[in-house]
Amino acid sequence: AGPPPDIFSIDYKFFTGSGEDENYVTSDGRSYTADDQNSILAKIQGSWFLMIVCGQAAHVWVCRTSTVSLFSHGVFGNSTTNLGVVVALLLGCFVTYTPGLQGIVNSGNPNSLFILYGSLLAAGLFWGCTEARKLFSRTYPTHWLNRILGW
Repeated sequence: AGPPPDIFSIDYKFFTGSGEDENYVTSDGRSYTADDQNSILAKIQGSWFLMIVCGQAAHVWVCRTSTVSLFSHGVFGNSTTNLGVVVALLLGCFVTYTPGLQGIVNSGNPNSLFILYGSLLAAGLFWGCTEARKLFSRTYPTHWLNRILGW
């Protein structure tokens, strides 16, 4: 009676929309209909897609070299990279926020402030960890851990 209940096929139980067990009730008593659940799922999928695009945009600038700091190497020197990041961000917003495409890719309008805050947090974490790794690689070039952390 349906696929096995694992994380990848859990939608057969909760997103049915049939009259039987139509509402999903959380542990704190909030009730979500099938339409509410589908709306929440669409917003989460739109958020996930935009965060992947923003994370890749931050990552392309932070991980340009294996040992040279971002401040020494420069951020916006490669115009092709800059154009590619702008196009990727615009395409991600277009796919996520365009009403005609939302039904095709099953995305909804995520909260833009959450995307902004998450993107800034991800970029800061990428930058901090990568700069620390690069500093370690420059300071201790023959250290055994540098073979693992370096490229």
